[in-house]
Amino acid sequence: EQKFRLRRCGISNVIYLIEGNMDKFFVQRGDTSIPKETIESALVSTQTNDQFFVKQTMTISESIRYLCEMTKIIQRMYCRKRVRYYRDVQTAKSVIRNGFKQSIVDPIIMSFQQFEDVNSKTKDLTLTHLFAKQLMTIPGLAGPKSFAIVSLYPTCVDLVRAYNRLKSNVEKEQMLQDVTYGVS
Repeated sequence: EQKFRLRRCGISNVIYLIEGNMDKFFVQRGDTSIPKETIESALVSTQTNDQFFVKQTMTISESIRYLCEMTKIIQRMYCRKRVRYYRDVQTAKSVIRNGFKQSIVDPIIMSFQQFEDVNSKTKDLTLTHLFAKQLMTIPGLAGPKSFAIVSLYPTCVDLVRAYNRLKSNVEKEQMLQDVTYGVS
């Protein structure tokens, strides 16, 4: 869900910061843990499918240094640039949601509060967004897969209707088999 929201937030160069030694990483879920290889595979997927830059640091001090350096880089990038500032959140939201890609030449800038308002998890959800969130609760069905499904079947009702139109059990079992997701 986090990656799904990051892809939709309007930022074109997302950096996913991972802190800690991978040899000591394990995620405990009840009685089981997720193997290191699974976490590494998820990180590779984050880079290749989601096109996020994954930065790994070993300590909190290293993370702080990295964030400070990135802040300086961003400040230098924008210090002499003309930027668009939208005072009203609805206008900023509309510009971002309608496919405006930020540009170094004419970027959008907004306050942190506006950014939060535009990208809030608790905003009113459309049926399509709600359906995507429901799909993401299914194990193994992360953001990219659910986004691909809702692009074909925007609501649960659409998916069920399409399913019911299929004649054989084989067709029904293979209905979503060829759905493509991620970077093509």
